[in-house]
Amino acid sequence: MGPSATRSAFACRPSARGRASRSPPPAGAWRWSVFEGFANAPRIPELRKRLLFTAGALAIYRLGVAIPTPGIDGQALAQFFAQARNNIVGLVNLFSGGALERFSIFALGIMPYISASIILQLLTVVIPYLEKLSKEGELGRR
Repeated sequence: MGPSATRSAFACRPSARGRASRSPPPAGAWRWSVFEGFANAPRIPELRKRLLFTAGALAIYRLGVAIPTPGIDGQALAQFFAQARNNIVGLVNLFSGGALERFSIFALGIMPYISASIILQLLTVVIPYLEKLSKEGELGRR
């Protein structure tokens, strides 16, 4: 069989459902389609908006990871993580991108928010103005 026989074998043979299947793309053609897709991404308004939002969220996160938590002794924390390199704490620090080692603001996670909401709920019982605000509905909860 020559090269024309193989080309005609892929050209248009019927599939199981009776439709003609396409011939496979030439080697390396998918690379160009991927690059064309990346090049066309900024031209689509919805996709551009989503990409900018994602880039902004990543920038805010990286900024929050760089800000250390006030009141934490950096020397003691560095010494602790130097000893804990090969255990589970070191692994968690690795997955957090080093945020635990620097004990940044974003390394705290959701715990400060939960603590603040519990404290505010307890204070609504003690302080009448907070109780009045909480009973106002959606405006009082803001």
